[in-house]
Amino acid sequence: MSKKKTEEWLKISAGDPALDVGRTRDKTKVEKAVESLRGMTADEIANMMRECKVKGRPATVRMCPIAVYMRQTWGGTYLVGPKNIIWYSHGRLEKMATPKHWTQFINGYDNGDYPDLVAPPPRVERARPGRKTVKKKRAPYKRSKRINHPALDTGREYAGKPAQGGASDRDKNPS
Repeated sequence: MSKKKTEEWLKISAGDPALDVGRTRDKTKVEKAVESLRGMTADEIANMMRECKVKGRPATVRMCPIAVYMRQTWGGTYLVGPKNIIWYSHGRLEKMATPKHWTQFINGYDNGDYPDLVAPPPRVERARPGRKTVKKKRAPYKRSKRINHPALDTGREYAGKPAQGGASDRDKNPS
């Protein structure tokens, strides 16, 4: 492919509207997901999340209710924040600006306007009262190979240089 055709192809794949005339471009996964919620206000999005029984965690991009809904509906991993939407799956990555009505919902959700959409905190296993927790035994300490390097041995020379360290004067002449 010539350099000129390559540059034209890069512009088309980047979505340059001047070169998109007469050509149809497949919608990306993020664009399809955004269209499913297009034109809804923040309250309508919240009602839809309630109907779908989707809950999330405030101030997180991966556990935002919209990200959870999109992951359940479209698959892959979605990161939804007030500025960008990122989707990635199996090495593919797509990025898009967050629509204004989504930003309004996200900001309201993070500020506590929709407390019924907040998921309960994750359960943490704790020891029962009166029982001691069992600590896992650590593996025996192993010295790394770097420590056993010949240049670090005391009293030896390595590559023509005297070893650092070595016996001190006190060790040579005990008194």
